[in-house]
Amino acid sequence: MHIYRRGTRLYRVEWGIDKGGERFVNVDVDDEGDERFARQIERWVTIKFEELDTAHDKAVSGRKFAKVEWVK
Repeated sequence: MHIYRRGTRLYRVEWGIDKGGERFVNVDVDDEGDERFARQIERWVTIKFEELDTAHDKAVSGRKFAKVEWVK
């Protein structure tokens, strides 16, 4: 996700799960960006990531999934 102000990219935010299974949130700050605001963005994304993870776990709890046949 990119956050712009007046056509200038100030922040680049990425989040996901790495190869080790750990969640990560990265916020890259451009020259005109504010480090303090970047930490707030990182905290907010982490909170929302956890909320979505919990909601997902509740939605699929106890469900059995059918095997998917992949066709080439």
